[in-house]
Amino acid sequence: MPNVSARCRGGQDEVSGCRGDCSWLVGCGDSAKEEGTSIVTAALTPIGDPWVATPMGFRRQSCVHQIPDGATVTDDGIVSVNGVTVATYPRCTSGTRPPQESVVGQVPATNGWVEWDVATAPTLNGFNWWNAIAGNFTVPAPPTSNSGQLLYFFPGMEPSDGSFIVQPVLQYGVGSANGGGYSYAVANWYVSSGGTYVSPMIPAVQGDVITTTTQFNGTDFTRVGTFNKWYIWSKNTRTGQTTTAQPEFQNLQYTALAFKGVLEAYNVTACNQYPPDNVMNFFSEATYMPGPNWNNFNNVQGSFITRRSTVTPACAFGLTDSSGGASIFY
Repeated sequence: MPNVSARCRGGQDEVSGCRGDCSWLVGCGDSAKEEGTSIVTAALTPIGDPWVATPMGFRRQSCVHQIPDGATVTDDGIVSVNGVTVATYPRCTSGTRPPQESVVGQVPATNGWVEWDVATAPTLNGFNWWNAIAGNFTVPAPPTSNSGQLLYFFPGMEPSDGSFIVQPVLQYGVGSANGGGYSYAVANWYVSSGGTYVSPMIPAVQGDVITTTTQFNGTDFTRVGTFNKWYIWSKNTRTGQTTTAQPEFQNLQYTALAFKGVLEAYNVTACNQYPPDNVMNFFSEATYMPGPNWNNFNNVQGSFITRRSTVTPACAFGLTDSSGGASIFY
């Protein structure tokens, strides 16, 4: 543990297995072959303020903000670096994009969470929430077909009501809210109904090992009030590049759910749009709980449950959990 300072939801939780079938997204046909374009965004018929894909569903483009590396962001939209305010954004009020009916005759596409490995925090030392998850994953081979797909792979944590998620994310493909293309990159995300914030991307290639830490740093009094601070950090161990985000919440919601590994995919219409080595490995992972004080980190294995949505196309999906990680198959 580094020493640092600084889903169909619909009323059901992730442990129940409810993430929903989001196959309503209209595909892009021949336009999906255009390199580097935001295929998923274009498919949503942008008018003024388009819906864009994040690692927690669709959000309005105006609600998604790139923040500097290492920046602190509050849930009321104040972004600062080394205590100096560099930007202020209004709170988002649009929520998430609701499902729509798919078009008759349209090629089905996978859009949303596909597979995930999740555990609800037990009660230990009077606490019942996770305060950190740390580990590694290996970047898979790039897909052999690029046809407008967008892939997200990540560990992460969120409260039981799914109101936000903190997560280091490996992405591949086009249509992401933070850009990208047909290559791998890593960024840290804080996605909530009030706003979405993402750190700068660092590049990655097949075989790179990415090490990550997501942890609760406790309550702190800042320039604008009392906040509960998080720290999300990712490093490409080959290049040495890092990216960091530090979200702060005024109203503390405990992260009762931890995810060792998640595959989220958009606009996938064929299995060769996934990596050809067919597996994403998360390893040397550990989940932590507080106790006897909030600033203690106790390594607690937890009872992880593997879940999978029913999606089209049906590829070689499968997920295995181990005490030190998870493997996602596709």
